[in-house]
Amino acid sequence: LRSDLLEMGMKNDCFGVVEAKGLEFASVALVGFFSHFEKLGNEEQWKNVIRWLHSKYSVTKTESGEKVEGKTLEDCDYILSHPELEDQAMMLYTALTRSREHLYFVEAEDERKKKKSGRGGLAQFAFHHLKKLGLLKTVDSIDEGEVEMTAQQHKARGVLLVTQAIQLSRNFGNSESVKEKFLEAAGRFKPDKGNDKHLLDQTMKHLQAISLKYSLVESMKRNFFDKERGEYVLDGCFSEIVKFEENLAKFFNL
Repeated sequence: LRSDLLEMGMKNDCFGVVEAKGLEFASVALVGFFSHFEKLGNEEQWKNVIRWLHSKYSVTKTESGEKVEGKTLEDCDYILSHPELEDQAMMLYTALTRSREHLYFVEAEDERKKKKSGRGGLAQFAFHHLKKLGLLKTVDSIDEGEVEMTAQQHKARGVLLVTQAIQLSRNFGNSESVKEKFLEAAGRFKPDKGNDKHLLDQTMKHLQAISLKYSLVESMKRNFFDKERGEYVLDGCFSEIVKFEENLAKFFNL
């Protein structure tokens, strides 16, 4: 999505929900939330939750046979039966509360599903009910201008990216993914964005150290690990050991 926005000439920033946590903006567009929940297989549970917004009774239990548009409300306490809904609801809440003034939901309508089933998906269902409750209105376009992030927001995003990169490296995630996060973070600290030389230098130092760590681990596996025996063997590897020690010294001197 970030690449698509850049190709269309949009300078507005794009975040994942976790990345945006702790940040606030005047206007926020949430892209593909309800269709994502539907793909996760929770369409019916979310429809029941949305129907409950009309209820005048309990938020989770129904004993009155209450109906919404001809559909009887079902118990929506999904802690045991569908525990994943709690995480999804928290993710939605986090995304919703990033906006200070204007909040937009952006969903792509699945024409194939609509023709096949004669009805829209979860997104259309949610929009119908939220509109009926007076919680939203439909717009044909979004024009909030090219809103650039402040220097402080760039730095906050950069720090978050560094944290994610370090955590990913500790779990021995893909080295290229780790590198990409560090480089993106470094870009946030440059003069035209966050303008923080200290954080930029520290980020590049972290990248250098973690890149060397990955290189050391790969070197150990390549030069000393005997796959047939399933163990590390140092016999006859004097020159490789010396080279490894030199690189290890570089790592600890960073």
